[in-house]
Amino acid sequence: MRVGILSLMQESNTFIQNVTEYSHFEEDLLLEGEEVKSNLEKAHHEIGGFLQGLRKQNVEAVPIFTARALPFGTVSSAAYAKLIEKMFFLTEKAGKMDGYLVAPHGATVSEKYPDADGHWLYKLRRRVGSGTPIIGTLDLHANLSQQMVEATDALIGYRSNPHLDQRDRGVEAAEMMVKMLRGEINPCQKTVFPPFIMNIEKQCTSETPCKELYELAEKLRERDGILSISILQGFPYADVPEMGSSFLAISDGDDGSAEKVLEELSEQLWNSRSQFDRTGVDLENAMESLKKITGRTCLLDMGDNVGGGSPADGTLLAQALITHLVERSFVCLYDPHATELACRAGTGQSVMLQVGGKTGSNHRAPSHHLKLL
Repeated sequence: MRVGILSLMQESNTFIQNVTEYSHFEEDLLLEGEEVKSNLEKAHHEIGGFLQGLRKQNVEAVPIFTARALPFGTVSSAAYAKLIEKMFFLTEKAGKMDGYLVAPHGATVSEKYPDADGHWLYKLRRRVGSGTPIIGTLDLHANLSQQMVEATDALIGYRSNPHLDQRDRGVEAAEMMVKMLRGEINPCQKTVFPPFIMNIEKQCTSETPCKELYELAEKLRERDGILSISILQGFPYADVPEMGSSFLAISDGDDGSAEKVLEELSEQLWNSRSQFDRTGVDLENAMESLKKITGRTCLLDMGDNVGGGSPADGTLLAQALITHLVERSFVCLYDPHATELACRAGTGQSVMLQVGGKTGSNHRAPSHHLKLL
């Protein structure tokens, strides 16, 4: 048996003006053929898990294509078209496969295809036909779409946030693929899309209220006939129709067991929905609170979340600290141009620079200058 391996991943923040280009994938991961194996075989990546799981079952793994860019803006039309062209050229070149293990992210957005993951999975399904299994993994922050579900036989989401189990989920997907190819199981995938958006500050799987939801999912996985359960929290920095939380359950055959566990998970989520809400503190109140605190305090601009693709040059906090004359404060901004100018001036020199807020109006406070020493 030959199982092909494909991956195209990026977490796209649609609220920033800059786009993700092809070069961003080249800077992170853009691999084909044996390069995939040599770079990721021992990695914590799900593809490392794919390779491990197939090797353990003595099934030939055929790495075809892997592309990943760090979280940033929407993928440009040109970049996405180039990636898709390369992926399917290499897929055709690799020849016939008995099945495909795939690793989309689940929150990739391109300028032309807001549901980019669903788009390329659908193209793969049309190319290989309904008789060839397609099983994959998803990031826990996936904005699941019906197209993703219909294009695949099974999708398995990460179970931890912060993400610690990518490789384990890759192994799980590979084992499911081998059992399906050998006729030992018949995966039946069901999903629900509750009218629910999970606040990103409440998405830690080891803390309440997510902790209790994931504990329930763990118990439900022990039910007879259940092959997999995934809680997909959603990625709120992608402004797309699919944005939101969802559940996936895979049963061995269509016996109704998947629907039952999905109903129980949905009930738990709905009954605890108020715990998933979180109201941030506005800047003025945050500054007033600082005056009453003697110890060190960390302020987070949740709209400038680097892990969610933001450019890390938001100046709102910096401006507020200056306006309120908060001494002994520190703000970290990503601004290569200002850094270069400061380096040119040299140590001990004073320069006037416009710092931060250069990648979009959403991250820019009223214009100001900082004196950097």
